[in-house]
Amino acid sequence: MSTRRPRRERPKCTGRLTARDIELLTTVGKLRVATTRQLAALYFGDTSTASRRLAVLLGMGLVSVTVQDLSRPNAYVLSRKGQDELVRAGVDPEDLFVARIDRRTALDHIVALGDLYVALTLELADRGVAADALSFDHEIRRLLGPAGTPLVPDLFVACRGEDGVTRALAFEIDMAEESASYFARTKGEASRVLLAAKVSFFGAQAWRPVVVAPSTARLRHLGRALADAGVGAFFWGTTFEALNAQGVLGPTCLPIDELAALGRGQVFVPTRSLEVELGLRGGTP
Repeated sequence: MSTRRPRRERPKCTGRLTARDIELLTTVGKLRVATTRQLAALYFGDTSTASRRLAVLLGMGLVSVTVQDLSRPNAYVLSRKGQDELVRAGVDPEDLFVARIDRRTALDHIVALGDLYVALTLELADRGVAADALSFDHEIRRLLGPAGTPLVPDLFVACRGEDGVTRALAFEIDMAEESASYFARTKGEASRVLLAAKVSFFGAQAWRPVVVAPSTARLRHLGRALADAGVGAFFWGTTFEALNAQGVLGPTCLPIDELAALGRGQVFVPTRSLEVELGLRGGTP
């Protein structure tokens, strides 16, 4: 009877990289940390096939893996060797991040951000829409340098709508690890200044900050803090559960001032569509 190979065992493998391998490894470098589920959704369709190919890439030394526990997905990062192979294949090194997972890594935040990126990528592809931009905070910081901008969103997506106007969404992933008032003082105030100035935001003529939180209660706290800070009219809010149920571009959001008005135990019923907000389908954003 065969014995299953332990998850931490690294088989020694050699072989040639396929075009799909190049794309997959580039995505790992873009995300900083990628899970089996994310890579399966983008490139394979099922996790078992993805796991087998990732085992080969691991054996070739092109990625490293962290196994948190048996109930959580493997977390892959690009290795230095993987970066070198991609550069030899013509990938711009500025597009690649070699990360290391340790106790200081905000892994849940990074994985949630990666899940949002994967869902957006697939939903836009299903609609035949090519995003003008789909960038993470670490990519934006690298691009802008130390001067930067008062607001660097966790994930920024910009698309040209049916009317020819480029609109954007600036996503903030909130894991309830800091106070709602601190969020309002930092992200909220920076958003207020930029929106009030009515300036182009990374090339977008119109944009909307969207906060994604783990629960309705957390959204209510954030909403009240943002409303008190005078930015309740700008932000929209949603939960991870709503995104999973309706899709990122579906009817998943409410304005943050409406969320602030929700009573304790009141059900969050999202009605605002990010697809419409981007001008991709009907309605007036």
